[in-house]
Amino acid sequence: MPELVNPADPSVAERIVVIQLAAYQIEADLIGFDGIPQLTETAEHVRTLTDMQWRGMFDGGLLLGIIAWDERDGEVDIDRLAVHPDAARRGYGRALVQSVPQDRHTIVSTGAANRPAVSLYEKEGFVRTSETEIAPGVFLAHFERPPSGAV
Repeated sequence: MPELVNPADPSVAERIVVIQLAAYQIEADLIGFDGIPQLTETAEHVRTLTDMQWRGMFDGGLLLGIIAWDERDGEVDIDRLAVHPDAARRGYGRALVQSVPQDRHTIVSTGAANRPAVSLYEKEGFVRTSETEIAPGVFLAHFERPPSGAV
């Protein structure tokens, strides 16, 4: 079950960086692009990101996955989702996505060639709305999910 995490806590920020580096390096390899911002974030930077909502998945007290989002004007924008590769395929990513408020319109983007992430978002009710080329031959896929109960 996802729990609140505080990125301002130095030990939490350090663990977030470890998770992000491992997870986003895999995405970088999948999409052929190493310019993913989270690959260069430091713990000091993560500690400043307290304006977002953060949830984490733990196993035996060890943080293994995180999700963070912004809420503005009734919309949720998922800023990041990362699960340490050692904990992949255990349902942590799905549980983290499901911890995002379901009663608001939600948006998220991921590398179009990141099939595991694309599949996860589609299984969680997100619909691909567009793609943006961020570097030659590298595309971001943009997804939206309506609020639960919306027709």
